[in-house]
Amino acid sequence: MQAPDHSLAAVQRDFMRQLYAPDALACAPEVVSGRVNAASRTAVYRNNLHANFSAVLALEFPVLQKLTGNDYFRQLALQYQSVHASRSGNLHHIGEAFALWLTTRFVDGDYRWFADVAAFEWAWQECYVAAEPDPHADVARIGELSEAQQESLRIVLHPACRLTRSRWPVLSIWQAHQPGADTAAALAAIDMNRGENAVLVRQADHISAHSLGDAEAILLACLQAGRPLGAALDQAFAADAQFNAATTMQRVATLGLLVGFET
Repeated sequence: MQAPDHSLAAVQRDFMRQLYAPDALACAPEVVSGRVNAASRTAVYRNNLHANFSAVLALEFPVLQKLTGNDYFRQLALQYQSVHASRSGNLHHIGEAFALWLTTRFVDGDYRWFADVAAFEWAWQECYVAAEPDPHADVARIGELSEAQQESLRIVLHPACRLTRSRWPVLSIWQAHQPGADTAAALAAIDMNRGENAVLVRQADHISAHSLGDAEAILLACLQAGRPLGAALDQAFAADAQFNAATTMQRVATLGLLVGFET
């Protein structure tokens, strides 16, 4: 019979199995002393691990928590944690894969739109931690360029800018759960068969969300992907022949989305 492995590495592996799988083998008995047994001691760590993870995830996805209810959200958090455990002491990153995981979790259900709500809320979180734009960029110089030069430009959008596109009215759902909103009335007025596009941008310490038409969303998506301005406008016009390029570019500038350009 092979002798049990009581090395530090083995004890650590057993301890981690206990944290994520309560029915796993107990930790090595020689590390236990006093009147509290190994299972009870491990349960303290396990409960803290799950509670902290769920609490942080709820802070990152507050609207989704309201939609699901506290108890069910915690169940989702624990299921998600079992396959996407944190690899860092900084828990901010834990929600990064949540939207994709929810897509799989609710792939054939009536709540497929939960994933898009989560994607919107994670985009909000990304805006919080994104870099500041180059303070020396002179976007006013775009007006000095010829039309041909402008068409070849690659527009630089604000680093704390995120575009969301959904087949569901995610922006309206999110807005219905903001402080001061009449949530019940707002939700009752939402057409769940209508998709919405939105752009989020951080200015100073404030993040704002703005609705976009389909052509506007296509234009911004192309610009974010590094497409030249002329090619991006062509894609927008292909989606909507009535697209007003001048009005849209003025709106892009007014919202603070345009922070530079590359020739």
